[in-house]
Amino acid sequence: MELDHEGGGPERLVRQRERISRELREGGVPVFVLAGPLLPGRERFAGLEEADGRIVGVRIVHEGDRAHGPWAGVHCARTDGTPGTDPLRWELTHGMAAYGETVAAADWAEGGMTVVVDGVAVPGRLLRAGGRWWAASCHRDGVEIAVVARDWHPDALGVRTVDDLGPMLTRHWYGPPAQESAAGHREPHLTLVEASLRLGRERRRWWGTWGPPPQRPVYWRELWQAAVRRQVVLADQAEPDAERAVGDMLGQLSALQDRAAWFADERLRQRAIAETLLFGTGLADAVPSAAAQRAWRERGGTPR
Repeated sequence: MELDHEGGGPERLVRQRERISRELREGGVPVFVLAGPLLPGRERFAGLEEADGRIVGVRIVHEGDRAHGPWAGVHCARTDGTPGTDPLRWELTHGMAAYGETVAAADWAEGGMTVVVDGVAVPGRLLRAGGRWWAASCHRDGVEIAVVARDWHPDALGVRTVDDLGPMLTRHWYGPPAQESAAGHREPHLTLVEASLRLGRERRRWWGTWGPPPQRPVYWRELWQAAVRRQVVLADQAEPDAERAVGDMLGQLSALQDRAAWFADERLRQRAIAETLLFGTGLADAVPSAAAQRAWRERGGTPR
């Protein structure tokens, strides 16, 4: 299902959120998230599946802030009982492939597992691939509940029903609440850079089997326009020149995130962001990386 991430205003997104929630209810597709005291991260909406114009499945991801930290996904879908490929092995294989990981055939193991669904123990199936990856599934009322995880090994596996998908859909479209009106409360250049780099990280680690690729947040245009207006004032530039300057700064920092291993260090990353913004806005020409900044401009924003 194609979701509208840009344009239309909050009213349109509210209508879309209500429509999705209604169709899930009418289609009998419940939404489950992990339950328990030690989870790999906060739940996040990760996509819907459609067949014949109806929603038949939904995916939820649990992950923290660390790009290589523990991860788990919950997939809920109606089943028709038709024999076919092994869905649990398919989920696990594709999850591993998205992270560039494989294991030898001898390292696969299968067994039984109890999944606690809304407090009720349900017999299920467990599939392990090496020491890092595993998947489990169970069935309840014609719905298959599958969990795929990496580097997360709970003592017991539990899931719970989410009655209202609305808050997760809102976070999916708008991001964390503190970011919804960020352009009006923080330096717009920095807010735009952080949103751009976060989107880049999410797209790199996203795998298509768990939903559509991450999209720009609905407030992206607001962030962009705020940064351009600020650039006009700080650098005394015409608007077209300010737009190119803001784009060059985003491109430079995105290239560093993609190609420079040292950019993963928090202290070095913040220093690079600060120097790029200071130099790019004209607030400071004598930053330590001035030579590299000039070289980037002379190459037309193309990294070596």
